[in-house]
Amino acid sequence: MEEREPVKRPTGPRWAAAVGLITLLAAVPRLIAMREGLAWDELYLYSLVHDQGLGAMLDAVRATEKTPPLGFVTAWLPDRLGGPPQLIRLPALIAGLSLVPLTALLARRAFGSTAGLAAAALAAASPFLLFYSVEARSYSLTAALALGSTLLLLRALDNASKRDWVAYSLLGAAALMSHYTAVSVLAVQFGWALATRPDRRRAALLAQAAPLLATLAWLPSMADQVRNSSDELARLSAAAPLSLDTLGRLIGRTLVGNPFVALDRVPGSAALVAIAIGATIAAGFALARFVEWSRLDERPKPKAETMLLVLIAVAPLALALLVSLQPKQSMLLPRNVLVGLPAALALVSALLVRPPRPAAAAACALVIGGLAVGSAVALTEGRRPASREAALAVSSRWKPGDRILDLCCIAGARGPLGTAVAINLPEDRRAALSIVTLRGNGIYDEVLRERGRLFVIGSRIEGNKDLILFSPPKGWPDAYRPVWSKRWPGVVETEAIEYVPR
Repeated sequence: MEEREPVKRPTGPRWAAAVGLITLLAAVPRLIAMREGLAWDELYLYSLVHDQGLGAMLDAVRATEKTPPLGFVTAWLPDRLGGPPQLIRLPALIAGLSLVPLTALLARRAFGSTAGLAAAALAAASPFLLFYSVEARSYSLTAALALGSTLLLLRALDNASKRDWVAYSLLGAAALMSHYTAVSVLAVQFGWALATRPDRRRAALLAQAAPLLATLAWLPSMADQVRNSSDELARLSAAAPLSLDTLGRLIGRTLVGNPFVALDRVPGSAALVAIAIGATIAAGFALARFVEWSRLDERPKPKAETMLLVLIAVAPLALALLVSLQPKQSMLLPRNVLVGLPAALALVSALLVRPPRPAAAAACALVIGGLAVGSAVALTEGRRPASREAALAVSSRWKPGDRILDLCCIAGARGPLGTAVAINLPEDRRAALSIVTLRGNGIYDEVLRERGRLFVIGSRIEGNKDLILFSPPKGWPDAYRPVWSKRWPGVVETEAIEYVPR
C-alpha cells in the first residue's frame, strides 16, 4: 500500500500571499540583528574583502581560508558600494530570507499546501536560521542554493526541460563553491535521482558537469584549503569531540536554538516546554496511526520524495560524523549541518499537520510559537559580542591622550582593521582614537608610567568575574580605579570600563 498522497488544496495567489506575509514577518528580527557589530569569523571576512581588489581577495582566500570563494565574492560586491561594515551581510540576509519561501515550496511539493505554510512558519521562526541569516559567511547562501537545486531537480525530473536541468546544474555548482558541506546534499540528489528515475539517468549524469568543472577549476586552491581546514578540525576536536553529548547539543541547537548558546537560554525553558508538548502531540498521532496500520497490515511505503528529504536532512550530519571519526578531527559544529535544515523543517511540518485539525493547530502553534519566542530571546541572549555599541560608548567619552585597550581583538587582521573595535567604528572616529590590542603587559606599563586614562573593552563568559584576557600587573588596583562601566548581554557579555589614576 502506497502512502496516501497529500491533500492538494488550492495553492494560487492566496497561498503565495500567505507565504509572502510570513517572509515579511521573518525579515523583522533579521533586520534588527543585521545592526549588530561584526564579530568572530565575520571580522576575518571583512579584513579580506574590505578595500581589496578581486584578485588580491581571492589570493588571500586561497592562502588563509577553508571554504570556497563564492561566499567571499558575494560579500566583496556590496563592500565595494561603501557604507557600514554590516553591508557585507547583505548576501546572507537575502539568502536567509529566501529559505522561508523555498522551504515552503519544498514542503508543499512533498506534503501539500498546509505543510508548506507550516514549513514557512518554522523557517521564519527558527532562532538558528535567524542567526545565520545575518552571519556574513556562506552558510545560509549554501543552504539556499542547495535547496533551490533540489527544487529544480524535482521539476526537471517531472518535465525533462533542458532549461531546468541546466539551472539545476548551475545551482549545484554554486552551492559547492559556497561551502564544501554542500557536497553531501549534491551526492544525495544525484544518487536518489539515479535510483528512483532510471528514465532520467542520462540527464542526471550530464547535469553533474557544472559542479565537476567548478571543482576542477578550484582544485589547486582546494589543496591549500584542505591543509588550513585540517588545522582547524584538529582544534575543534578538543571543543567538540565525537560524543553523544556533542551530538545532542549539535542537533538540539540546530533544530530549536542558537549555535553558541545553551538551550535553557535560547529558546529558553518555557519555549522548550511548548515545543516539546507540540512535538509530542504530533508524534503521538503519528504513532497511533502507525500502530493502526501495523494492526491492519497496511503500512504504507514512504514516497520517494519523502525519502529524498530524509536523506538530505541527515547527509550533512553523516558527513560531519565521517570526518570526525578520524583521530584528532572534528566537524561537529551546528553550522556544518545547516545545509540540511530546510529538508528537516519540511519533514517536521508534515508531522505537525497530519493530526486532525484541532490537534494539528495546537501542535503547530506550540512549536512555531516556541521557536518565535526563541528568536525574540536570541536578539539579546544570542546576539554577537556588542563591540560596536561598546566602541561607540567609549568614543563618546574618549579624549586626546586616552588609550582604548581592545580585548576583543582578532589575531592576524591587517593594518587599521586589526581590532574588533576599530572595524565597528565609523572611519572618522576610527582615525581619531588611540586603539591598541594586548601586547603582554606593555600597554598597562605605558599607562602606569604616563598616568593617563585607559578604556578597556572586552568580553566575559557567563559566571566569570574578569574579562577574558584582562590581566593587569599586581600594582594596577592601587594605581587605578574604575569610574564608569557599561555591559551588554549576548552570547558573551561585553563590557566597557573606564580607568583613571587614583
